[in-house]
Amino acid sequence: MSPEIGAPTFALAKRAVVVGDVYQIEPIWNVPEGIDRANAAKFGLIKKWDDPRYLKMEQDGYTAAKGNLMQMGARACRLQKYPDIRGLMLVEHRRCVPELIDYCNALVYGGRLDPVRESIPADQRIFPAFGYFAIASRDQKVGGSRKNMAEARAIVDWIVQNRALLERHYPDPKTGLSQPIGKIVGIVTPFSPQAHLIANLIKKKMPDTKKKGYAITVGTVHRLQGAERDVVLFSPTYGEDHKQGMFFDKGRNMMNVAVSRAKDSFLVFGNVSLFKPEKSGSPSGLLAKYLFKHKENDLASAAKTGQSVAFTFI
Repeated sequence: MSPEIGAPTFALAKRAVVVGDVYQIEPIWNVPEGIDRANAAKFGLIKKWDDPRYLKMEQDGYTAAKGNLMQMGARACRLQKYPDIRGLMLVEHRRCVPELIDYCNALVYGGRLDPVRESIPADQRIFPAFGYFAIASRDQKVGGSRKNMAEARAIVDWIVQNRALLERHYPDPKTGLSQPIGKIVGIVTPFSPQAHLIANLIKKKMPDTKKKGYAITVGTVHRLQGAERDVVLFSPTYGEDHKQGMFFDKGRNMMNVAVSRAKDSFLVFGNVSLFKPEKSGSPSGLLAKYLFKHKENDLASAAKTGQSVAFTFI
């Protein structure tokens, strides 16, 4: 939550308990930094627009341009177990299999998370913890955003062809009966036009998902934050001709949230050359380490050898 929205509630309390995670999705900030600096100078928080004290305010989470209430609460807390984190930290992680949360542990949590779930034996899995399906394609720019038709079709076709397998493997834990595919699979992409494209294709090829409670969640990570699915499909969208930096490498939060939504499998569909193991300092480079770790992570090869349902483009 942005400071100017959340901080006034503290005026109504003697004490506060702030619960959250600064490595989840950041607030949507509506105040540009230039205006925020000018306001800080106008009301005497800094002496002038470029006062270095503004940087300290920014680091403590107090600025309306980049701050958040969780960061403010952590800075104000007296408890400190770790040198770089104030407050208490919930270290037991129960959602993801250890292989998945290991990525998040390496990306943002410094190895502090303790996976409570056990790994799933190979003979009880239908897909690996990390997997990829390489797709040769080009993306299209949509204003300041992007979409990729070939990638969208591949994702929807894969769901259609693997739906029966997924529904058998993940029955309702309470009744043992088949549950809607939307409760099993979720789709994440950095770009809204790509999400709309995928969602429309799903409605055309799986009309029953239009029913209430049957829809497959498709969207940016904001749609799945706080949620979970057994299998999460990731659509990076960038095509083969993309040579510059990527939106999901600008910070660590997006990929941390995307991967940690998956309970059993995180599968990437798209241009896998975007993920370069030699750039392990970036979210995408670190993900490459996990994607390419085992040969069975290549979903196309697995399909050819009969390890999973065969996949063809429709």
